Amino acid sequence: MKLKLAVQRGFTLVEIQIALLLLLLIMAALMGSLQLVSKTMSSTESLVEKNADLRIVSNLLRSLSTGATPYQMPRGDENQLVFKGALDEIYFVGNLPEFVVKGGPWLLHIFQDKEQLLLGYRVVDHARSMRDNYEADYEIVVLLDHINIIDFGYLDGATQSWSTVWDNAEIMPDAISVSIEQDGFEWPQLTLPILVKQTTTSYSSSADGKPEDE
Repeated sequence: MKLKLAVQRGFTLVEIQIALLLLLLIMAALMGSLQLVSKTMSSTESLVEKNADLRIVSNLLRSLSTGATPYQMPRGDENQLVFKGALDEIYFVGNLPEFVVKGGPWLLHIFQDKEQLLLGYRVVDHARSMRDNYEADYEIVVLLDHINIIDFGYLDGATQSWSTVWDNAEIMPDAISVSIEQDGFEWPQLTLPILVKQTTTSYSSSADGKPEDE
């Protein structure tokens, strides 16, 4: 009686190569999906961070604008409003939130330096000229990083027109517009109202050396 042995047939080299090719294609598809998910998550996190920055900074700027004070200092024989507005920077007198610093009012300077939006503040020095006050050293707070462009605009309430410079020595603008581009992302334009535009406070050095309310 003869026994027949079953012969087990293995995989051929071609079949193995085809299997490896299919495996590589599946792995490539999975890697692509993982990269897409990672990129989507990074984009979402970046958008969330920008929205948080937008909310915090816009609220702070709105608080500063509504608290702006039309403050005057002597210049020659007359008093002049302490407010200086340009396309890329702005100076005015106002108060700061207590979480930043207590006290005030302060001479404030909002401007861009390289890729940062900065807020400078200092006490108004009545022994110095307005120009010297503007050009003096400030305590600096960083408001935003990775700034490409920031532009300010100023609304003239009398003509209802916007300009990129404000040099009226008697009255403040009705509102300030702020356009910000951060990391190539353009923020919605902010319009910040100024509540008190007429001069209510002036500094007199002829009396007791303290500010007077008019």
